[in-house]
Amino acid sequence: MKEKSLNIISKFKYELSVFLLLCIQGCIDTTVFRGMDPGYYGYYLADFSMGKTSRLLIGSFVNLLTDKPTVEWMNGFAAVVLVLVYFFTAVLIGRVIKSTDSNLRPCIIIFSLFSVSGAFGVYTFSRFFGLLDIYMYLFTVLSVVAVRNKMFRWLIPLFCIGGVLINYVYTIAYFPLIAAVLLYLIFTQEKKTGNIILFTVMCAVTVALMFYCAFVGKETATFTFEEMHKIMEQKLGEELTYDQIHYFDYYLYGSHENEERLGVDMSGMTPVEFISALLWYLREEGYNFSGIRTVAIGALPIFAVFWVIWIKCMKNAQTKPRKFVYLCFMLVPVFALVCCILSTDMTRWAAAGLIVQFGLGMFMFAMKDEPFEKTVLYFKEKLKGKGFIVAAVWLVYASGISLFTITG
Repeated sequence: MKEKSLNIISKFKYELSVFLLLCIQGCIDTTVFRGMDPGYYGYYLADFSMGKTSRLLIGSFVNLLTDKPTVEWMNGFAAVVLVLVYFFTAVLIGRVIKSTDSNLRPCIIIFSLFSVSGAFGVYTFSRFFGLLDIYMYLFTVLSVVAVRNKMFRWLIPLFCIGGVLINYVYTIAYFPLIAAVLLYLIFTQEKKTGNIILFTVMCAVTVALMFYCAFVGKETATFTFEEMHKIMEQKLGEELTYDQIHYFDYYLYGSHENEERLGVDMSGMTPVEFISALLWYLREEGYNFSGIRTVAIGALPIFAVFWVIWIKCMKNAQTKPRKFVYLCFMLVPVFALVCCILSTDMTRWAAAGLIVQFGLGMFMFAMKDEPFEKTVLYFKEKLKGKGFIVAAVWLVYASGISLFTITG
């Protein structure tokens, strides 16, 4: 029995290691043990009976499981999802590591360590325990996995629909990863027709649904906000303050409370006026720009490393289409930057940008992409005999969970 157990551990050592690291990292912060922020309750209580737009999908799924979701039930549900995401992530990373050639395996092990460590990555799903980001990540991973399966790849548009219905910012935060992966297949595989059709359908459906949710969804409310508030309280069995569900007042009912309170009219503004008004609003709200400092210290250096990698890949590529793909990989974080600029949740969107970059790297390892492998081997040679430096950098990066102030 002992020998059998050791064989199982040896067979799945990479998966178990990643899963254990993710679990330890998730337990470092006490957020999970305190339970989700009460401001997230509404996401598990509001459903499609109240409107037809994004941010209502999880509540609709919860409604299928129970019509009386208590706080304890919602925390348990979110905890199960978190563990399942950890498990799914660990299995995928383990499979990629085992499929990599022996000369590249040390590189992907180090790459995997960085991909699941640090404040700007999967850690955000435990830090913002219960928030919708984890579900957007799940739909993204399912899409990337389906890309390489001829039968399931046609489910990708459905996964993208799910991501937008979770939150329409999915389109600029996580969707670029899927689009970039399909562009890679279009430019590198001989049979292009199927990939082009899939890419076109996926983009058309995703973008159309995003615009619907952003601009038309507000017109689909079937109750007044006050009635919706009361229904959610009846489901939960306890009172909910306005602050806990105020975002539905804006996203579903078009309330402009902050504009009225601060005397700002956002309609008809030019881009320059909008940016000026946004900066003024952040200053008036007491926002101290700590998120900018946190992102600059914790995320920008990793983005810079990826930009160097993609530039090197462009130099190693022999054809212009491949060079164009790596340029797209390099520019993918720009979409997350849009979220950073338009939101005070800077660390969340910086994390989304890095998750997408690490996802592209993992996909390149899985595809055994020649220019990418040449780039990795180039850096491996440069760092030969300097393992202690890599270890020191990783320790600092991983410890960033406690060093960086994660704001949201």
